[in-house]
Amino acid sequence: MSSCFGKQPIDGTQFVQSKRKSLLEAVTNVACGIFVAWAMTYLVFPWFGFNVTLSTSLWISLIFTAVSLARSYILRRLFNRWDLRLEKQSTQPSIGVHPDILARKKLLDERAGKNSFD
Repeated sequence: MSSCFGKQPIDGTQFVQSKRKSLLEAVTNVACGIFVAWAMTYLVFPWFGFNVTLSTSLWISLIFTAVSLARSYILRRLFNRWDLRLEKQSTQPSIGVHPDILARKKLLDERAGKNSFD
């Protein structure tokens, strides 16, 4: 298993998502919703007294999409950082932990002056 986009597999191993994959996931997620947002902006705004053209509703949707993309990416990176901190705090590595996590833990432990597998 090379990647699982931050999901935890059945066997208990944990993968850390790269920044590039976080961005790819966020872009894909937001891109899937932009057309729905564009249509909803065009259809719903008149219910509230805002008559917008197709181009205006597109610009409104693009602005909200950019904000949504940034929010999604930042939250994904925060959750990954949180996962790394939790992994660092564990005293013993669990069976089946991804080698990158073990290597990172070992490096952090060496910097702190202790043996990873005591």
